[in-house]
Amino acid sequence: MIAPLLSPRGVRFVPVAALALLAACGKSDDAPEMLFELPPPRVALSPAQMIDAPVNFEYPARASGSREVDIRARVSGHIERRHFSEGSAVRAGTPLFSLDTRPFDAAVAQAEALLAQTRAQVAQAQAQADQAAREANRLAPLAADRVIGQKAADDARSAADTAQAALLAAKAGTLQAEAQLRQARLDITYAHIVAPVDGLIGRAEKVEGALVGPQDPERLTSLVQVDPLYITWSLGDSERSRIETDLRDGRLRLPAGGFSARVKLADGSEVATPGRISFRSPVANTQTGAFEYRASLPNHDLRLRPGEFVRVLLTGAIVPGAVVVPQRAVLEGPTGKQVLTTVTGKDGKPHVEAIPVEAAEWVDLPAERGGKSWIIRKGLSAGTQVITDGVMRLRPGMAVIVDTPTASTGTKGAH
Repeated sequence: MIAPLLSPRGVRFVPVAALALLAACGKSDDAPEMLFELPPPRVALSPAQMIDAPVNFEYPARASGSREVDIRARVSGHIERRHFSEGSAVRAGTPLFSLDTRPFDAAVAQAEALLAQTRAQVAQAQAQADQAAREANRLAPLAADRVIGQKAADDARSAADTAQAALLAAKAGTLQAEAQLRQARLDITYAHIVAPVDGLIGRAEKVEGALVGPQDPERLTSLVQVDPLYITWSLGDSERSRIETDLRDGRLRLPAGGFSARVKLADGSEVATPGRISFRSPVANTQTGAFEYRASLPNHDLRLRPGEFVRVLLTGAIVPGAVVVPQRAVLEGPTGKQVLTTVTGKDGKPHVEAIPVEAAEWVDLPAERGGKSWIIRKGLSAGTQVITDGVMRLRPGMAVIVDTPTASTGTKGAH
């Protein structure tokens, strides 16, 4: 007896055994092998576009100060006072440390006294030189008239020359005393240590009362200039060569000012003001083979700090006449990347066909133009219809139903 087709709740069901019996009884040679054959999957097509595609290049990078200064004492002395808060922002000229200036004041006074002494010596030597010159000038005509002997005149001339030499020596002593006074006064200014640039001050590594000097191996503190800030990254030799080759051959075009360098933070946000590449290493790193690049970035709000790991986004480049397809249309096949299209099969219906392609960079187009897309370097021509939806459940040779009204089955890409 076969169970009723209605359950107590009124829901119709057919037991598996009954289905098998009905299938066996109704089977004929003309019946299909499957009782329930699924319809072909539906797909959407869109044409590959040819556009002047804006491309970005993104790399991991690190922020660093545009100037990193070790603050050290230029004269020897004891720290009398520290004027800054550790980790704060300071302006150029802000006092950082004051040394005890009493020894320097004494050195200035001593240098002033020495200068006064040498000036007095110059005045005395000048008077003696003038007197000796007058005496030599008085005796010279007398010796010529043989009123006095020539020896007396020659001795007077020698005395005048000696006095003149003494005068020059006294003036040299004055110059030396003036230099010592300038140095003593300069040492007083060095006793007041100020910030050489705007930046962030580090930890104080010397405290009040410590004896410091130019030969001290330890610095007083450090100062990092963070506006502008440097963003540094490395570029492998192969990628650098490819970009330069594309630029040289016209496959890549830059604006007049070159790349703009935008910075993305760890949270995904982007710094508003872009920077410019300011340095390219002329030689590769001997250990990694990579070339170092650096961009200078305005950092007025001090949002970025030295040592942060960020991502640099180089923008402004254009790939002229690029063939692009939506990212979702590109698959990773057994031999590389590929896209799927449709061809008319022997049954007259569209079937899936795979086209191997060589993909280049990603481009971020407006949504109405395909959104995020791949630039296809080789394997595909503009206008080729590619499958954009449901590609993960398809395989080459599979029959499909095309939803896109404008799709033309039987279109093949350039292999």
